[in-house]
Amino acid sequence: MRTELVFFDDTHESAKGTLRGFIAACVIIPITALWYGLIRQKIWKRSEEYKPTAKIIISTAMVYLLLVSAIGVQIPNSIGNAAVYGALVGLVVFGCMSLVSVMVIDGYDWWKVLADTALGVVSCSVASIAANTITGVV
Repeated sequence: MRTELVFFDDTHESAKGTLRGFIAACVIIPITALWYGLIRQKIWKRSEEYKPTAKIIISTAMVYLLLVSAIGVQIPNSIGNAAVYGALVGLVVFGCMSLVSVMVIDGYDWWKVLADTALGVVSCSVASIAANTITGVV
């Protein structure tokens, strides 16, 4: 399996990559918002005083930007390759975030690592398929 990475060497490629990243964001953000906002809240109870701060909002936006940038630079030669590449991006990013969370957050257990990593694998795979299908790459 091979894939091509494009580093936006001209305006046309930049526009296509930005569009792929935007489409990926339109897929990933609702899936993860649903997971963290509704479903996971029942699994992992938050404290009552939790309020999103500027630090949380900015760091979340930066994570999404990096995530969709990784998906936007990839040009697969098939839907299967798009799915695998997206899944690998999700595995690495969400896996690293979850493993760091185990180290620094009390009560963040291995089931949460598995659930969050699986969410990343699935959401990034779907986002990569959508981004590359809609833009006509595959």
